[in-house]
Amino acid sequence: VSGATSVATDPDGRILASHDFYGKGERILTAYVPVRRIVTLYSHVGDVLAWISAGFILLLWLMALLRKIPMFSDKLAPLKKDYLY
Repeated sequence: VSGATSVATDPDGRILASHDFYGKGERILTAYVPVRRIVTLYSHVGDVLAWISAGFILLLWLMALLRKIPMFSDKLAPLKKDYLY
């Protein structure tokens, strides 16, 4: 919403109808919008990127959790003591 103007567009972004909410007359926007399938990257890949991101965050969280457990902290960072000045 920009300045209370409603807009209906087609899949190519062309404006089919618009209406100013604060203008005179009825506050109803009616438009015939054609429906067709648009080929996009998301239509081919889907939620794969979202699942990869969620898995990466889970992996980072798990690594941080394991570093707090004494049994795993020495195995995950064996050179940690050598970097102390």
